[in-house]
Amino acid sequence: MMTMNRDDLLELKKRMENALDNDLLEDESFDINEFEEEVCTMEQDLEDYLPAARSSERKLITNILQLIAKVKDEYEFFDAAAERRALFPNGEDDY
Repeated sequence: MMTMNRDDLLELKKRMENALDNDLLEDESFDINEFEEEVCTMEQDLEDYLPAARSSERKLITNILQLIAKVKDEYEFFDAAAERRALFPNGEDDY
């Protein structure tokens, strides 16, 4: 089980806010694929940790997860579920 302290969580929050406040794509050394993988891993880790988190951490984690959702939308991360919904608007059973 992963453990996170408040400083780690605040650093993650700061990184997501920075990604929203600045266009990271303007930096030629920025690797969007690496960033996407890192953010998605971070999101999964936070979702896995949330049920075991102390109540004082839950609000901060929820806030970070909301920021991650905004970052994923802003940087147009690939969303497999959304892609399936677009390809099969009536559900995958209706071919």
